[in-house]
Amino acid sequence: MIADAAHYRFSVAQYHQLGVAGILTEDDRIELLHGELIMPFPLSIAHNFSVQELSRFFIGDGEKRYIVSPQCTLLVGPASEVLPDITLLRREPREYRDRHPEPADVLLLIEVASDSIAYDRGSKLRAYAAAGIPEYWIVNLRESRVEIHRDPAGETFRAIHSAARGDTLTPAFVESDPLPLAEIFP
Repeated sequence: MIADAAHYRFSVAQYHQLGVAGILTEDDRIELLHGELIMPFPLSIAHNFSVQELSRFFIGDGEKRYIVSPQCTLLVGPASEVLPDITLLRREPREYRDRHPEPADVLLLIEVASDSIAYDRGSKLRAYAAAGIPEYWIVNLRESRVEIHRDPAGETFRAIHSAARGDTLTPAFVESDPLPLAEIFP
């Protein structure tokens, strides 16, 4: 066992070079967070169901007001490129032809979590807050709750509350009908 092994941190440009070199492919579900390559947890049936229901709700609700981007790339900084479960973006689709969305484009970011709850509450939350994501939801499948994080400040959010399966939830920065949370939990 090697003690105190050195870790190599990648920039987004170096991460992309791994793809150009054929080391990573589009089929690899790997995120770059704070310069580290992260392999997300396998997607469960419950996770997929929740992502599908959230996508269906937001696509049907806001077709002309925002873009629903499920499990697509988001640049979060010079050393972070992640794959959030759902991102609601400002409605400027032509801009996204030539670049990945960035934090200034995000209205709402949602991660669906079961096994990944510590990662989503930890490293990802800090990265999203530091990047200025205005609203971040963690759909906690284990507890059938949604954790709502708003008002980023440094690496945290100042406003944090949760909603349960029987509640409805309306995003703060998105014109939307209330989302009945019972519909998104398996």
